[in-house]
Amino acid sequence: METLVAVQRQRLGYNTKGAMGESEDWWDLVFDSDELRFFVEHSWDRVQLSKLEQPSNVGTVEIDVNTFLREGPEKPRLALARRLGKLFNND
Repeated sequence: METLVAVQRQRLGYNTKGAMGESEDWWDLVFDSDELRFFVEHSWDRVQLSKLEQPSNVGTVEIDVNTFLREGPEKPRLALARRLGKLFNND
């Protein structure tokens, strides 16, 4: 019997803003084989350079694939649409 990695992920996109990279976002397509769940994970890290002594704003949220296809940022949303299209390509 084949053993699957519990959580598999593929990077859909990332975005960095600011001269020092103080605002970063990552979007990953995630498949959790233990839970049989398929979703997009959005992670971010925000640093205020004027307040370096304060902790940065770091977080992660799970987004339903259909919701992401309708409402996600353009570049990662199109990357997801391309990947899904390849699954159904009969060529």
